[in-house]
Amino acid sequence: MGKLEQFGIENAIHSYKTYLTLSIFYPMYKASTLALVLIMLVSCDNKDQQKADLLNDSTTFISDTDINTDTTFIGRKPSTSDSVSMADYSKLDSFMNSHQLGEALKVADKLLERDSSNTYALAEKSIIYTRMANDGDKAKLDEAGKLARQSFKLAPKDATTNLAMALYYGALTNEANITEKGSYSTKIKQYAERCLQLSPMHPEANYIMGRWYYGLADLGKMKKMVAQKIIKDANAKEPTFELALSYFQKALKVRPDDFSYNYFTGACLYKMDKKSEGKTYMNKAMAISPRNKQERELASNAKEFK
Repeated sequence: MGKLEQFGIENAIHSYKTYLTLSIFYPMYKASTLALVLIMLVSCDNKDQQKADLLNDSTTFISDTDINTDTTFIGRKPSTSDSVSMADYSKLDSFMNSHQLGEALKVADKLLERDSSNTYALAEKSIIYTRMANDGDKAKLDEAGKLARQSFKLAPKDATTNLAMALYYGALTNEANITEKGSYSTKIKQYAERCLQLSPMHPEANYIMGRWYYGLADLGKMKKMVAQKIIKDANAKEPTFELALSYFQKALKVRPDDFSYNYFTGACLYKMDKKSEGKTYMNKAMAISPRNKQERELASNAKEFK
C-alpha cells in the first residue's frame, strides 16, 4: 500500500467524482471507483463525514452483476413419467426464457403443490424472485434467498440449485457495502463454477463467469490489484478479455440469439481491438429485443462501442 499512501485526500476525491460523472455504459464498470475509495481511506486518518459519504456512494463493485438474464436450466429435472409435470417443466422454461415472471411463478407454484421438495421448482422460484428484485421489487429478495438455500440443501450437487445461489448473491450486491460485495463476489464465482462442473455448457453459468472476469479485466492494473485483494479468491485465473470471451462464446453455442451473450461477446472483441468482429456481435445484439431492465440499459448505451 506504500504507493497508495502517496495520494492525497484531495486527489482521491477529485478522481472519485470524475469517475462518477463519466458516461459509463454499465454499472459493473463503476468497480473502478473502488480503488479510489480505498486510496482515500489510506490517505485519511480521521473518520469524518466526507469519508462516510463517499463510501455510501460507492454502491457498485466487480460483483454487481445484474445477471438475471435467460435462466432456462440445463441441470437435472426430477425424474417423472407424469405427462402433466413434463408439460409444466416445458412451460416454466419457456416463461423464464421470455421473462414472463408472473406466468413462470404460477407454474413453479403448481409444481410445488404436487411436490414441495421439488428442487428444480424451488430453484426456479428463487430465480423468479431474484429477477423481480433486480427489476425493482426488493421485497422479493429475502424469499429468493430462502428458496435458493432450501433447494441447495436438498440437492447441493445439482447445477440448478448452484445457479440459484449464484444469482441470489449477485442480487445481494446491489445493497451491500464494499466488504460484503467482495465476499459476495467470491460466492457468485464459487457457485457458478460448481454449476459448470455439473453442466459444463450451462449458458447462464458461463455468462456469469464471463461477466466476473470481464469486470476485473476492464480495471486498470492498480485497481485490478486492489479488487483482487478484496475478493480474495486464490483460485481465480488471471483476468483477461480473452478469458471472459471464452465463457461468453460457450454461452452463445447454446443460445445464439441471446441479447446479453451477443452484447458481451462483442464488447470483449472491441476491448481486444477486434472491432470488426465485435461490431458483428454488437449489431446482432441490437437486433434482439431487450427482455428486462438491465438489457434495456445495455441497449441504450451501446454507443460506447461504435
